[in-house]
Amino acid sequence: MSILDQIYTDFGIPNSLENPSKSLSSIPEKINPNADGLLSMYPEIIYDYQEEEVSKEKGILSYEVIMERYSIGFNDVFEEAIRAIEVVSESGEVNILGTLGNISLIKGKAKSRKSFLVNLIISSVLGNDESSKIRGSEVASKHVLYFDTEQGKSHVVKALNRIKTKSNLEYDIENLSTFTLREQTPNERLECIDCVIKNTNDIGLIIIDGVKDLVTSINDERESTEVSSKLLKWSTEYNCHIMVVLHENPSNDKSRGHIGTELTNKAETVLQVAVDSNNPDVSIVRASACRNKEFDDFAFEIVEGLPHIIDGYNIDKKPSKTALNDLPDKDKFDLFTEAFKNNKEFKRSELLDELYTKLKKSFKEIKNKGKNEINTLIRYGLDNGMLIQDGNRQPYRLNKDYTSS
Repeated sequence: MSILDQIYTDFGIPNSLENPSKSLSSIPEKINPNADGLLSMYPEIIYDYQEEEVSKEKGILSYEVIMERYSIGFNDVFEEAIRAIEVVSESGEVNILGTLGNISLIKGKAKSRKSFLVNLIISSVLGNDESSKIRGSEVASKHVLYFDTEQGKSHVVKALNRIKTKSNLEYDIENLSTFTLREQTPNERLECIDCVIKNTNDIGLIIIDGVKDLVTSINDERESTEVSSKLLKWSTEYNCHIMVVLHENPSNDKSRGHIGTELTNKAETVLQVAVDSNNPDVSIVRASACRNKEFDDFAFEIVEGLPHIIDGYNIDKKPSKTALNDLPDKDKFDLFTEAFKNNKEFKRSELLDELYTKLKKSFKEIKNKGKNEINTLIRYGLDNGMLIQDGNRQPYRLNKDYTSS
């Protein structure tokens, strides 16, 4: 018996080669459970077909819903973003560190005192002292969630005591909830954070010290995109500010891995913490990238176990050796301006060569990797209005009307 004949026998199909359509239309509603032959040779075959249930959530992507929720028009008016955290400069000018509905990133080398800066920010927010260099603004009376993924419980308790002492609050801080997630897996940490957020009212600030521990690999593009998307969703849905902490690469000032690239691109503010090269007891905080007006650099030190901002500290104004694509927008535009100083336009290959010549001595990643990083810089310049290109394969021009936001 041929294989085709055996199939006809097993499924009870009339063997009518002269009229195949008739044979197919004659298939019984249910396969004979007593059929042997080929079916008995492959018992793992599943007989019952169940139609996929259509998710009710699919309706959320209807055209009407998209137009209602996500469409933006020229005449739409929105309120200004509400300040969550502010920084006061030496001159008394008050600048935005972060707003409600957005995320920020703290990055720095190992042992640069990133966690001490986190403690300083939380204590300043909770203490609500008008004379403080860092203020809680609209989140001072709201709930603060503090998640630590790296330290053990004893070290987190020490951090809590620093926060309590520094904030000058003698009583227990009821609007601060702290969690140590060191023993969990990345997925369990995400679920835990999501659960806490959903069950906490009136959240103002969420801090995740160790965001890399929310992914199994810092270079996994899918996981990195999912985590950054969750952060954006949480901050928007609960109208709070989310601040995350991430290490820099040992060899340069770029945030580690694909997760670092994602967060740098999505963050409203990127803070860089670095030990002062002139004084190892002092850490310098800079606005590495900022969508609002940049605040002045400030310095802090640890005195009797507590972080203190140093007034009037002489900070070296020379630019730090920041990774090319982590530069603030103003500095990136200055690079393009310098490149176009003697030319009105460049072909892409010409612009690559010009930037490469000017930047290879200043940035290690260009010296080591060649022009790949510059390609990313050019794409960023186009996407953010620093460069103009009238069409595909057309020359590049400098947008002289560009202003950094």
